[in-house]
Amino acid sequence: MPSEIEWTGESANPVVGCSRKSPGCLNCYAEKMAHRLSAMPASSQYVGTVKNRKWTGVVHYVPKQLEKFERKKPEWHSLGLV
Repeated sequence: MPSEIEWTGESANPVVGCSRKSPGCLNCYAEKMAHRLSAMPASSQYVGTVKNRKWTGVVHYVPKQLEKFERKKPEWHSLGLV
């Protein structure tokens, strides 16, 4: 997926899901995003990772997320830094 992060062109999430482990988890943006995405048919990899807006402890590996990078050369390669 194209990224709005200034120092990268694309990003991927090959692993989705988590477990709450510390007080810092109360402000987890990824948990909120997973809840929203789990309701979207195009984001089926999030199904089961959240329940009642909280992580379930289920983690999914999504190898398809990495496929888009298989044939791409890193940007630094085209800059002659290799």
